Amino acid sequence: MPRKNLSGGPTDDQISRQQWAPKISSARERRVVAVMICLGAIVSADAILHHGVMGQDFSGNYSVAKAVSEDFRNALAFTYTNPPAFYFLGALIIRLTGGVHDIVMIGIVNLLINSGALWIFYRLSLYLIDSAALRVTAVLLLTFLPVRMIHSVVFAGDALTMLPICGVMLALLKMQDEPSARRRIWLAAGLGILLCVSVCIKYTFMSTIVGCALILVQMVRRRTIEPKEFMIMFMIVVLPASLIALVQIKTHKSFTNTLNLKGTMPNQMSYRTLFSIKGADKYILTAPPYNEPIPNVPRIGTGEKGDLGPPYELLTENRHGYLALLHLAAFTDSINIFQYDPTDDYFGRRNARNQRLMALAVKTALPITLGCVASIAYLIIFNLPALIFAPTRVRPNLEIALVLSLAWFLNIFLFLPFVDGACIGGYWTPRLILPALLLFVLLMFHVLDRLLPGPWRTFAIRLILGYVTLQSALHVSFLWPWGVF
Repeated sequence: MPRKNLSGGPTDDQISRQQWAPKISSARERRVVAVMICLGAIVSADAILHHGVMGQDFSGNYSVAKAVSEDFRNALAFTYTNPPAFYFLGALIIRLTGGVHDIVMIGIVNLLINSGALWIFYRLSLYLIDSAALRVTAVLLLTFLPVRMIHSVVFAGDALTMLPICGVMLALLKMQDEPSARRRIWLAAGLGILLCVSVCIKYTFMSTIVGCALILVQMVRRRTIEPKEFMIMFMIVVLPASLIALVQIKTHKSFTNTLNLKGTMPNQMSYRTLFSIKGADKYILTAPPYNEPIPNVPRIGTGEKGDLGPPYELLTENRHGYLALLHLAAFTDSINIFQYDPTDDYFGRRNARNQRLMALAVKTALPITLGCVASIAYLIIFNLPALIFAPTRVRPNLEIALVLSLAWFLNIFLFLPFVDGACIGGYWTPRLILPALLLFVLLMFHVLDRLLPGPWRTFAIRLILGYVTLQSALHVSFLWPWGVF
């Protein structure tokens, strides 16, 4: 039964509740989604058997997890880039397996976690997308999106960000819809625990804490909860997780010092680079790998650090626009993690066939990237004034998805010009904003669901489904490793 407005007067909550309540999915739709997730898991499992767990920072992460498996107190030494809970999980797997096939088991555990996260993303789509066909299309795209598939199995903190962000969004939606104050408090307690665990896995979840605080404020403003209830929720949702995050940051000086976040802007990725499209961006359409040198350019000196090698195409300061770099790394295997490489080199190698397929994929995926950018801009322009001045006019499901995705994205995006080594350190890679990207895809399909014209709606949806199916098949064609295990 719809909840009365706390002001006691006539309520418009009955109308808004019908608009943003989750849609009822059919058994057939759920079976189709389950099959897609299983097919995606098969591709990822094959990659795990071909060393696909060995992604960015693997050597450092594994060595720390190994040390923690020998003595769990080593996790509190804060010697590498991640908070302790991430290493606890890896160490637990290493200890349970006795070091036998531990890397494969880490990949399998990550795969199971992120397959569950995909199912929750589908459940979240019920709040945002009315059309069953568009919901299936959205999940199909998310399932076979290269950046998601790769960073669902690698041994890195990025692999453990998707499930918590899904849980946070689902908890907030349930809190918004729950008529019982007592049950809302219990949901808030669960959310607070989830945030505490999340900031012990990845520091970027601090932005999610801020997003949750903003959403709680909006719940008061739209009279979903009373001010007294807000204070209780704030104390159990925001304060404990914030305290844990601050203690970790203060303790983990070895990482915060290497982060190179400076008061003055090195501008190795300037704000102009972040917001512009550059002439060199057309080269992105050839799908260059992460470590491709710029041709006919001398190597970078010898200096104290020795020969630094040639200037790399993708890692040269302000050479490419941020959006172009994101697009490339989201729709290709830019570091060649899923490419078969018997030497297990950090950057790996790709064969000529997969190079051609990636070059095709980066071109054919342009409508998706442009659609996401246009959709998010559209939602911000048409909803930001209402979010600030009239929150009851914005659907809570849309507000929650927008706030959580933008909080994560802006936490990385806005500070890139201040980071020393932003280009060569790979701070522009989409793995760092993966939860935001996945929510952006759901929001793009939300906009399509609202704007597709009536007379052509069925034809347009079928066209989109066909396009995404072909694009996903293209992704699988270069993400399926071939070679001995």
